[in-house]
Amino acid sequence: MPKPYDDAMKKLVGGNPQDLVSWVIPGAQFGKQLPLELSVENIYADGLLQATLDGKEFLAHIEFQSSYDGRIGERLLEYNVLASRQYNYLPVYSCVIYLKNHSNVPRSPFQKGLPNGEEVVRFHYRSIELGNQPHPTPGRPQGYAPTIHAESSWQARV
Repeated sequence: MPKPYDDAMKKLVGGNPQDLVSWVIPGAQFGKQLPLELSVENIYADGLLQATLDGKEFLAHIEFQSSYDGRIGERLLEYNVLASRQYNYLPVYSCVIYLKNHSNVPRSPFQKGLPNGEEVVRFHYRSIELGNQPHPTPGRPQGYAPTIHAESSWQARV
């Protein structure tokens, strides 16, 4: 629902967009006015878990990746923001788990900047490469380690 100033501010933006762009980002040139409605498609996370840490609630977001995706950081950021918004703006910890070995997976943090080098986004996430995980050892908590170890021959077939 529009707020009292929304219509007036939209008219202000459309009235002289070059002046506004130049004021906000010195040196930038206005290109064109884009639709104001931002569409959000339904996207599905591989895993979204409610958890607590030090007595405080958060969400753990898990994505499994079997092939190279140079935009994984950006995708994780999108999932992260949407999950937080949907669940009362809880903090979200995102993790990508690579099912196969890749020689050059994108590393955290994901960064995006303007052409002048000014950073506008920095997003941290965790990457786990199953092929690089240690094998289980006696006396060490194993969690998913037995699965990882058993899957080492399966990875080659995925």
